[in-house]
Amino acid sequence: MSVQGITMQNGPQFHLMFTRCTDVKASFLRVVAPESSPNTAGLHLNDTTHAQIMDNLISTGQCAVHANAMTKFRMYLLASLD
Repeated sequence: MSVQGITMQNGPQFHLMFTRCTDVKASFLRVVAPESSPNTAGLHLNDTTHAQIMDNLISTGQCAVHANAMTKFRMYLLASLD
């Protein structure tokens, strides 16, 4: 699965979530929410393997990338303005 070149703004809770996915590529994303927004993670990886998170700008109220213990991923050139 590949997601690239999109902007997500002011999403409730998680802006983008991958659940039980394999071979994910998320690149050139722009994810923004006010710092005061509660529980607004940029990307959430849940039981996902071989995910590559590359060249993204993430500025949200909580965390840039949230992953559970069953997730395996790599991040490259992530700009987080948290």
